Amino acid sequence: MKKLTSTHPLAVYVHVPFCLSKCKYCDFVSGIPAVPEIMDRYAHTVSREIESLPRSFEGRRIRTIYFGGGTPSLLPPANLDRIIRALKKRCEIDKKAEFNLEMNPATGER
Repeated sequence: MKKLTSTHPLAVYVHVPFCLSKCKYCDFVSGIPAVPEIMDRYAHTVSREIESLPRSFEGRRIRTIYFGGGTPSLLPPANLDRIIRALKKRCEIDKKAEFNLEMNPATGER
């Protein structure tokens, strides 16, 4: 197995557990109602977790950021921005980084 070094780019997955309703087939932590106060607290907690990553993450380059869940498109843009800013403080986001956000078509007009 090849040893990873600090020059290897990172791919980051951020789980967002909020949903309009829990799907029967879903085995992930999800189905949490999209209440603004809870989503704000969640984004704050995820940001704090990112900030607590070991120093070995400092300067690492992120090539991909994937918001999955749940229904990440329920998370307000300010909360998504908060999480991305926390990642930027800890790592370098590649100028050509790929951003993905799972979406329920019913939440596309937000």
